[in-house]
Amino acid sequence: MVTDRLGPVAAGAAHPRLADHVAAAGSVLDASLAVPLLLAAARTSAKSDPSWGARAYHSALRHLSPYDPRATGVLRESVALSLRNADHVGVLALGERVLASLEEWYHGDGRDGERGGGKGQYRSDEPRVEDLDHLEWVTRACTLSTLHEHRSPQTDDVDPRYGVALAQVPAATALAALGGAYGIGPITPITPITPITPIMPITPIAMTTLPDTGLPRASRPPGPPARHTSDSSLNPGPDPDPGPGPAPDPLPSLAEVRLLAAAVGPRAEFERTRQALAQDAPAHALNAASLDRLRNAAAYGDLVGALGAVLGERYAGVGQSTAVQYHAMVRDYLTGRWDSALSAARRIETRGRADGAPGVAQPARALAAEIQLVRGKLGRAREWLDLIPDSVSHPLVARARLGVRYWSGHGDQAMEAEAVAAAWRDVRRAREDGLLAGLDRVLLRILSIAVERNDPEAVRHTMAEIENLHEEAASPMTHEVLLVGRGMAHADAQSALSAYELVRERGDVPLLVDCCGCLAEVGDDPERWLAEATRSGHALGMGRPVRSRLGAAARRRNVSLPRRRAARGGRSERDERGERDVQLIDLVSDGSTNRQIAARLGCSEKTVEQRLTRLFKRTGCRSRAELAAAWLDGSLVRQGLVPGTGASERHGGDGPALPTG
Repeated sequence: MVTDRLGPVAAGAAHPRLADHVAAAGSVLDASLAVPLLLAAARTSAKSDPSWGARAYHSALRHLSPYDPRATGVLRESVALSLRNADHVGVLALGERVLASLEEWYHGDGRDGERGGGKGQYRSDEPRVEDLDHLEWVTRACTLSTLHEHRSPQTDDVDPRYGVALAQVPAATALAALGGAYGIGPITPITPITPITPIMPITPIAMTTLPDTGLPRASRPPGPPARHTSDSSLNPGPDPDPGPGPAPDPLPSLAEVRLLAAAVGPRAEFERTRQALAQDAPAHALNAASLDRLRNAAAYGDLVGALGAVLGERYAGVGQSTAVQYHAMVRDYLTGRWDSALSAARRIETRGRADGAPGVAQPARALAAEIQLVRGKLGRAREWLDLIPDSVSHPLVARARLGVRYWSGHGDQAMEAEAVAAAWRDVRRAREDGLLAGLDRVLLRILSIAVERNDPEAVRHTMAEIENLHEEAASPMTHEVLLVGRGMAHADAQSALSAYELVRERGDVPLLVDCCGCLAEVGDDPERWLAEATRSGHALGMGRPVRSRLGAAARRRNVSLPRRRAARGGRSERDERGERDVQLIDLVSDGSTNRQIAARLGCSEKTVEQRLTRLFKRTGCRSRAELAAAWLDGSLVRQGLVPGTGASERHGGDGPALPTG
C-alpha cells in the first residue's frame, strides 16, 4: 500500500487523489491515517483545484472531534481556502462545525458543569492561544459569508446558537451589525468594542492586538505555557498557498467595519472613522476615489461594492454569492442594462427561496420594483414590494414605495397626498435608524411630485430638507441631487447642467434622464434635452411615469416631444425575429395560454403553436416550464439563443414575472 511505503503525509502530498478513497471509506479508516493524508492532499491541491482541496479539508474535519488539538487550525485552513476563492456557501457549510468548536471552548449557557462555570467562560482546561485566535477568525469569516448570502445572523428566525456564538466574539458581532446598514437584517448600532478579559478557572487570557492586522486576538500573560505537541501530524500548518510574505487578511478590521457602517450616516462620523482608520492602519488608508465609491455603494446597499472600495486587493469580490449578484444588478441598473438587472433580481429571489432563507435580498427586491415602476409596470412593481416587510426602512424601499403608491392613485388627490405623507414617514424612520445614504433620491422624488402638483410650500419644504441632508451627509450623490433640486425648484439651469455633468461622469443613466428632463424645463435648448431624455428613456424601456413628465415639459416649452426612431440604421430580419421570440417567451413565462398569447400578439393560436414548436427545437427545451426556467436563469441569453438586452423592453415586455413557489 502506498501509505505503508511513503507514510500518510507523503502519500497524500504525492498522490492527492487518494483522498477521494479515504473520504469514501469514512470511519472505516483510523483517524491517525486518514487525517494526515487528507490534510496533505488538501494543502497540495489548494492552489490547483481549490474546490477539491476544500472537500479534502471537510473530509479531514469529519475525522476530527472538536476536542482534537488539530481541529481549530484545520478549520481555519479550510475556511481561509473557501474565503480566498469567494466560496461563501462553502464557508457556511462549516457552520455547524464552527458552532461545535465554539461550544467546546466557550460555554454560552453553562449547562455543562464539568467544563464551564457559566455564561462567557472558557472550558475548564486551558486553551491554546492559537485555538482562540483561529476560532475568532473563522467566526468572523462565517459572519462575512452570511452577509454575502444576504442573511442576517441577528434575525429572530435564526438558530439561537448563532447569537450565543456572536456574543463570544465581539469583532464578529460588529460585523453582523453591519448588515442592517446595507439592507440585510435589522438595524443594529455598532457600538465601540473594547477588549474583553474572559474569566477562566486557571490562567486569564488577555486581549491584545496583532501588529500586522489590527485585529483583536488572544495572547497569554506570564504563566504556565500552553499545551503543545511535537508530533508534526498535529501541526495544522500554514494557511494553504499563502504566497510570499504574510498573507493579507481578507476580513475587514474593526476600524474598517466602522468605516463601512459610517458610510450610510453623517459626514462627521464618516470623517472620524476615516481618520481613525488612517491612524491605526496607514497602509489601509483610502484615497478620495475609494471613499466616493464606498459612499455610492452604501446608497444602494451594495455590500460587495463597499467592501471592494475599503479592502481593495484584499477582497475576493468574485463568485456567485447573493451579494455579488446584487452588486452586478446595481451596476446594470446604473448603466441602463435593465433587462439584465431584472434577470439578476429573479435569480437572487429564486436562490433565496431554494435555500429557504426568509427575508433575503430586500435591496434587490426594491431595485426590481423601481425598474418595473419606471417602466410603467405597476402590477409587477407591487409584486416585488409586497415581498418586503413594512418594517424595512431602507431608502431604496421608501423610494419605490412612494412611486408605486403615487402612480397607483395618480389623479386622486387624496391618494397622492397619502403617498407623499407615507414617504415623509419613511424618511423620518430612516433618519432615526441612521440611514442617510440614499435618502436624497427619496427626497428628489418627493420634490418632483411637489413641482408636478404646483405646490410651492411643499417645494420649499422639500428643498430645505434636501439642503439639510446635504449639509449633514455631504456625499457625492447628495451634491448631485441638491443641484438637480435647485434646477427643479428654482429654474436654475446652471445647477441642473452641473448635475448633468457630474451624473454623466459617474455613470448613472436613470438619474441622467432626470437631469435631462429638468434641463428640458429650464435650459436654453429644450429640444436637445428632450431628445436625449427620450433616447435614454427608450433604451431603458421607461413607461408612463417618465413619458408623461417629458410630454408635459414639451408642452410647457412649446416644442414637440421627439418621436422614437424605428431603428438605428435599420434592424435585420433576424433581430426582429429574436425580439418576437423574447416577447413570446415573456408571455409563456407569465403562464399565459396559447389563446391569451394569440390575443396579445394579434395572431392565431395555430401561429403561436408553430412558433413555440420552433422555439422548443432551437433551444432544446421540451416543455413550457423548461423554456421559462431557461429564460429565468439566463441560459438562453448566454447561449446566444435569444437577445440579451433591450429586446423585450422594445415590445413593452419586461422579462419573466416574479418567481413563484
